[in-house]
Amino acid sequence: MGIGAYVSSKTSTQITREKVRYLRLLFTVKSRYGSEKPETRLDDASTRSSNEGALTNPRKAGLFTGFSYLVGSLVPLFPYILLIPSPASIFLSFMFSAIALGLTGFIISVLGGIEIKRKILELMFLGWLLLPLRT
Repeated sequence: MGIGAYVSSKTSTQITREKVRYLRLLFTVKSRYGSEKPETRLDDASTRSSNEGALTNPRKAGLFTGFSYLVGSLVPLFPYILLIPSPASIFLSFMFSAIALGLTGFIISVLGGIEIKRKILELMFLGWLLLPLRT
């Protein structure tokens, strides 16, 4: 759960940083070709972006997180549920976990507008780092 909280917090920060970077670029272009003052509007936008997390529904966030943890915990157990023999189950458990972590990183990257390769590798590394602690 600690890794989940870490990844969530770090991803939120990365997404906010990308939004601010995008807004700075947008306001720079607009200020060259328009008459708006980008500084004040950028400050408003970055404040609004950093406060988005406070506006989420805690009950909804808790249910979604709990469901995600339940589904995520079933991924490495799937070969064992299918009663596949032990050596193959271990290999498939690693593979299913890698696929699930990679897919999760890809979805987060696309939806958040952050670097895809880096997020996939980060999630896979953190997931595999804690794998010995789970077994």
